[in-house]
Amino acid sequence: MARPVMLVGDGNTDLDTKPIVDCFVGFAGVVARPRVVAEAHVVVHANSLLPVLALALGDDGAALHPEMSSLIDAGRELLGASVHLPPDRAAS
Repeated sequence: MARPVMLVGDGNTDLDTKPIVDCFVGFAGVVARPRVVAEAHVVVHANSLLPVLALALGDDGAALHPEMSSLIDAGRELLGASVHLPPDRAAS
């Protein structure tokens, strides 16, 4: 599997993949499951997958994919309001 690997999930069975991925994104945009919110590397609370697009493409996403820049920008805007690092990750 090519690295880095990001997995997005909203349930406990999804969270079980955390040891084998580089970034587990907990999606709490519909239902916020306590274990997922507590243990995910990053938690998205927006009811949208645009933040996931922005996370996956990173800082260079708009430059690499100009045709998607408006979607990436919208995802970044939602990230500012909806992504929360769990307490153990916020300091790192």
